This record gives sequence, structure tokens and C-alpha cells, in this order.
Amino acid sequence: MTGADGKDGEDGNSIEFLYARNSTGKIPEKPADNQVDDWTGVGPDGTEWTDNPQGVTPNIIYEYVCQRYKDKATQLWEPYSNPSIWARYAERGKDGDGYEYIYIRQSTWKSQGQLNPSSDPVYIADGNIYPPADVESDAYQTDDYVPVGYSDNPETVNS
Repeated sequence: MTGADGKDGEDGNSIEFLYARNSTGKIPEKPADNQVDDWTGVGPDGTEWTDNPQGVTPNIIYEYVCQRYKDKATQLWEPYSNPSIWARYAERGKDGDGYEYIYIRQSTWKSQGQLNPSSDPVYIADGNIYPPADVESDAYQTDDYVPVGYSDNPETVNS
């Protein structure tokens, strides 16, 4: 998005963004409809809405965004969109917003040279094909999907 003078990340003439944070993960209620340009304040559930993202921390884990558009014909602001996740704090190595880490422990090391020469990033090891699913499949795209033989958490190495 670009602002009126082309500055990235700034509100434009007919679009505005609001941001809210919390530590609960409960999606806040959207702000009440109003016709105030650059409105910021407290929403109906007590959530504070700001004009810019404030960032997430280990204590304030979630940040949400909502937006609204100004009707060009009437010059009135439409209602705010339902809030959606903007950012989520995650410990290093843990799943975060937009990432899903899965792990597998194998008995032998696989070098780059052992990758399948086709254009697909697939290789065969221990009689299994990796990655173990069609990455475009509905199952693979499901949150917290862990294929058979994989783990959601790293395992220790042993001899």
C-alpha cells in the first residue's frame, strides 16, 4: 500500500489501517464505525487501537490489524474490517506467524548431491520420499500438519 504522496506503509486518502496488541490470542472486536480521519482509541471491548504497528514482545505476543476504505462517491468511511493477525511472537526455533517447522531424524546424512535431479525438491532416503506430501495439498497446508515420520519438535541425536 502507498500513502497519498507515495510513502510506503502510510495511510492513503481512501484507506486506513489500525493495529492492536494483546497477550491472549483472542481476536479483538473491531472498532466502532466512525467518520473521524486517522481515528485511534479504545474499541468496544477495551482494546487500544493505534495508527502504526507497535510490535510483538515475549509478553505481548499478538498484534492484529484491521482496515477501512473511504467511499469515493460519498466520501464516507466504510466499517472497519474484521481484525486479523498481523504478527505473532515466537521463541527461536518455534512455529511463528507464517511458519511451520517439522523435523525428522535420519540414520544417514544426505548431501546436496543426493537430491533428486528433477526440478522438484524431493529426495529418497531410507525408502521414504521427502517431502512426504504434495505441498499444494489441503492436508499439507493445514496448520500444525505433521507428516508421518516427522515430529513437531526437534529430537536429540543419539548413536
